Amino acid sequence: MISRARTRNTDKRSFPVLDLATGSQTDVEIICGCKCTDIGNAQRFVAVYGHDIRYCAVQKEWYIWDGKRWAPDTTNRVYEMAKDVAQLIHAEVSFIELKNEKEKRTEQKELSKWAFTSESHFRVRAMVELAQSDPQIAVTPDKFDGDGWLVNCSNGTLDLRKRKLREYRREDLITKLSAVPYEPDAESELWYTTLLGALPLDIRIREQVDAEIEQAVQSALTAPDPDPQDALDGVFA
Repeated sequence: MISRARTRNTDKRSFPVLDLATGSQTDVEIICGCKCTDIGNAQRFVAVYGHDIRYCAVQKEWYIWDGKRWAPDTTNRVYEMAKDVAQLIHAEVSFIELKNEKEKRTEQKELSKWAFTSESHFRVRAMVELAQSDPQIAVTPDKFDGDGWLVNCSNGTLDLRKRKLREYRREDLITKLSAVPYEPDAESELWYTTLLGALPLDIRIREQVDAEIEQAVQSALTAPDPDPQDALDGVFA
């Protein structure tokens, strides 16, 4: 029996693509030992693709890691993955190692037969459906986007606690993605135009109040229970 922990890391690409001619050695090794049953195929599926798929039973929806977020599977990509795994079983045949040559040939014949059987519509669907309840795959709606301090931008994940941009992470379980990048040094003409009309004319006082207002707004936006009025009251007290 395989270990569910031995999933392939595919951080460098959105969707794993197997070498279906022979299967890469790593992919084949992690599915060797699975039984020739629907449950066995579901375990093969999780072993190869479990790192990149999640299923929410409440929503009855699959999610796939696209390199930046967990995106809803709107094109039934999971079934293409399952077909890949079914074809990969053919490569598994060559990994059978038994001292008794007769037993080896018999097991290879049985596994080869199961590989073709697994390519049927019924077996592919069974593989996907049985994987839905796997502990590594199953997720509840409240687990998605649960950390309000994290914002997915087009160039990374912004951690509002530290006000720093970092890499995208599967474990964040973020499903949303902003179309704009985070630019810490970006300036807003509208922001400064508004301040010019509201702040004192004395340039020294203006620069001081400008900095204080900017800090107050940042604090208000990232506070656990933001209250912009409280923050501004501190500036103009």
